[in-house]
Amino acid sequence: PWCGPVVAACVCFPNENIPESLALEINDSKKLTAKKREQLFPLIMESGAIVGVGQASAQEIDEINIYEIINKNVEVVCMKTFIVLDSTKKVISKQSETLGIISSKEYYKKIILGKASESVWDKLFNADLIKNLRFNEKRLNEDYLFLSRLLLNELDISVIDYIGYNYYQRRQSISGSGFGKSLKDSIYNANEVIEFVKDREPDLVKYAISKALYQARTNLIVMPRSAYKNEKDFVNYCVKTIRLNKKHIKNSYMNLKDKIFCYCCVFSPTLARLISKIVKK
Repeated sequence: PWCGPVVAACVCFPNENIPESLALEINDSKKLTAKKREQLFPLIMESGAIVGVGQASAQEIDEINIYEIINKNVEVVCMKTFIVLDSTKKVISKQSETLGIISSKEYYKKIILGKASESVWDKLFNADLIKNLRFNEKRLNEDYLFLSRLLLNELDISVIDYIGYNYYQRRQSISGSGFGKSLKDSIYNANEVIEFVKDREPDLVKYAISKALYQARTNLIVMPRSAYKNEKDFVNYCVKTIRLNKKHIKNSYMNLKDKIFCYCCVFSPTLARLISKIVKK
């Protein structure tokens, strides 16, 4: 069977009138523990909010003619991806081409090069494939790490012309903010993939390194000035990533401006910080 059940929920407060007691608690769902969610559930239900929940079991997913739009022999199905970025409800496509059936390694290359989505939410998986795979606790943006472990096996991937939508992503959330835990975890994930790929697929190491270089560059550029003083260990971690992989900077998929920034990091983090101010402008 395909993986299930699939559950979707929506909570709407009329006229955005959220009780003050709840507003402080539900600022960011990713910060809530399971126990806290259970405590807030009755408060939400009693607040006058409109709540809707939809669910489909694994059996239902198999019965809704999913096989009419996918090849029965593939093990992972990827949809076109769209994401609502901000309060303007602007919808931007992150994956526009329909590729038919390709190998999982080819699709993995596209993920690293930013030509395919690295999210798991817009994909269907054969349940047997992922029964022993788990996300690590307390780490964000693990999709890239999760998919790396999965897609480096010999699998057939079907990319279908079916559009899915990501959730509304507030810029103030821990996953949407300019610098925070989400970005920090991204570089940890990227470096972990490098070590994983070295043992499994040496020919893909250069792609994994490109991803790590890009994540290190992103962290250093968007990092606020205070972080350079208060999080020196993390700053050094980003700089170390760039220095260890400096020979790959030239052939990475980054643009020229980013490559220059990385070369500056190799010689002087202070110089790189100065360059980052120019890049931001």
